Amino acid sequence: MKTNSTKLILILVFLAVLTGCGKIKEFNNDAPSGREIGIALFKCNCAPLVQETVQDAFIDEFFTNTNSKPIKGENGYITIQGKISIEEGHTASSSGLLLGSSSGIGGGSSGSSATGVYVTGITIQAYKNGELIATHSIGQNLGNGKLVAPVSLAKKAANYISTVLVRQNEIGRK
Repeated sequence: MKTNSTKLILILVFLAVLTGCGKIKEFNNDAPSGREIGIALFKCNCAPLVQETVQDAFIDEFFTNTNSKPIKGENGYITIQGKISIEEGHTASSSGLLLGSSSGIGGGSSGSSATGVYVTGITIQAYKNGELIATHSIGQNLGNGKLVAPVSLAKKAANYISTVLVRQNEIGRK
């Protein structure tokens, strides 16, 4: 029994060290401030407003949380490009009875649903001197009954990419 406890403690310590290394690397960052990050208009067969919203969410993330200088377009020390995928569909909805209606006891329950065109995913690539240095994909499945706004998906994706670039010492945190 004591051997299993010792092994478990060693594994937990090992995992803590591995997961903590990325955070520690962010503190040891000496990337100069003001590096321009060109954020292109993401490709999409959708309304231009959706493309601009995703681009603006990336600009907001980089401006707010890094020491870089985000700019619109494809000219920068690092360039962020991507694609937005859209689909038409509806969220899952549910309804049911508690304790059955024939007994006269209990009640009903129902869920809500959304229908229409929505962003299913965003893919991102970060390039430096034409070379891919970071990539990420994020998406949503309406089967879980929740619809996430394009801004929310874009902010999560931008946060992930900015964290990767900080850990690579390309940019720094504020």
